[in-house]
Amino acid sequence: MLNCSTFSVCEFGEGKKTLIFNGHMGTVPPARGWDFNPFLAIVQNGKLYGLGALDMKSALCCYVFMVKVLSKFEKELKGKICLQFVIDEEPMAFSHFGTRYLLEKGYTGNAAIVGEPGTKKITISNKGGHRFKLEVYGDAIHTGSREWE
Repeated sequence: MLNCSTFSVCEFGEGKKTLIFNGHMGTVPPARGWDFNPFLAIVQNGKLYGLGALDMKSALCCYVFMVKVLSKFEKELKGKICLQFVIDEEPMAFSHFGTRYLLEKGYTGNAAIVGEPGTKKITISNKGGHRFKLEVYGDAIHTGSREWE
């Protein structure tokens, strides 16, 4: 059963270990040159366009669908899954109202996955880990573009 708090944190599963899926809900101000209202999402030729579609709303959607699938196997899980959808990460990157706030409130885990688009690097910040290949197709924009690396 999914258990959610008022801080946009949801957990399910049981056990001593927790895997966190963290992502921000904020966006940067829209750049000029949009052919449509950037605050409205549109689908053209099977692709989603709109402010924040890549950074990082796609990852948040993936987290939601992942929970839907894994919830069918909740009894087989050997730990907890924790979703953290935070605010105010774009302008200050580690705002007092985002991930930092959750850490201070005790929302921690044994490992975390942050689906932030960007460079082609996966960072492992602890010994051990799980390695897998992930291929993403499409055009890089915003923080996923070379100018941000």
